Amino acid sequence: MGSLLAVCLLALPALPPQEVDAGAKPLDELLLRYAASGWSGSVLVARDGEVLLAGGYGFADFQADRANEAGTLFELGSITKSFTAAAVVKLAQQGKLTLDDSIAVHLPGVPQHSREITLRQLLTHTSGIPRGNAKGRGEDLAGAVVDYLGSGPEAIPGKKFEYWNGGYALLAGVIERASGRSYTQYLEEELFAPAGMSDTGFTGDSDLDATRAALGSSRDGRDRTALEHPYQDYGYQYRGMGGIVTSVLDLAKWERALATHALLDEAHTRTLFEPAKDGYALGWKIGRAVNGSLRQAHGGAVRGFVSEFRRYPAENACVAVLCNRDDQNPQEIADNLECLLFDRQLATPPPKGELLSRAEAGVIAGSYVGAAGKLVVRAAPGVL
Repeated sequence: MGSLLAVCLLALPALPPQEVDAGAKPLDELLLRYAASGWSGSVLVARDGEVLLAGGYGFADFQADRANEAGTLFELGSITKSFTAAAVVKLAQQGKLTLDDSIAVHLPGVPQHSREITLRQLLTHTSGIPRGNAKGRGEDLAGAVVDYLGSGPEAIPGKKFEYWNGGYALLAGVIERASGRSYTQYLEEELFAPAGMSDTGFTGDSDLDATRAALGSSRDGRDRTALEHPYQDYGYQYRGMGGIVTSVLDLAKWERALATHALLDEAHTRTLFEPAKDGYALGWKIGRAVNGSLRQAHGGAVRGFVSEFRRYPAENACVAVLCNRDDQNPQEIADNLECLLFDRQLATPPPKGELLSRAEAGVIAGSYVGAAGKLVVRAAPGVL
């Protein structure tokens, strides 16, 4: 019976989740085709500071018959690094540190072999520390420093890009020691609140509405909600590198706050987006969009959730794709949305299939009883 239900879910075409403006229909139809093939998540596309489309597709929680919406909460994974980097730059703006400080100025017990590493090098993944170093542990910052730095850099600091999560865990400790506040408190007070991001917090946050948290479907079978910790707690094994929980609506507010310098002045905003090695700036990947415009982006992947966020400063535009299935490809969807945003041919052909109207889908949805048992067909935005 379970396999029959799965076949029905995959085979039936999608239904429109809501009425959209004429200009947003190509975006919506693209997402409906992805949803009909099993994709599930929320998306926002904005240009000239105005939201063109914001909505959910598929189920936030299939078992609870709860559909994704624009306000559904997802865990961001490594997009959190963009916020961690902005917090460090904010501390520089406040005169609490400089980006070229040795990490030994702000972290306890840094071994001699790692004292040449700077905060900027942690931010740009150019510390020289190999990515495979051991994870940190709980609230023990001194222990995390030893764990992460290991036997020291394998490359000269500043000379080579190697993506390293541990550097951002250490930066969380820097934020705490330089500000005198917890990492979560500093981000809430200095980034989220000024940006108006009232629906943003962290895994384990009891202040967020758990009824709006998406259930993340994991390939390893260990599903979890966006508010559940993927790694026991929010200690240095994950803090700073991941763990922010938010909606696509709040990500649009984040983009506007960066664009209007509500968080960082012009000079420090330029610093945030200045690329180092391999086009990686401070918590952002810098590149070019399909129309040649500047693109500032980051993706995320953690158990149950994958994501992609992009901003295009010249067009005052952004694309946010948050998914609650970790076997999905948010970059492909973001690529195609970017193509539509800038009137270019799609980068990847979307799944094929005819779309049902809401009325047609409503006729199909319901309970069916036969010799094999009972089949329940449910409708959610973009999928039956």
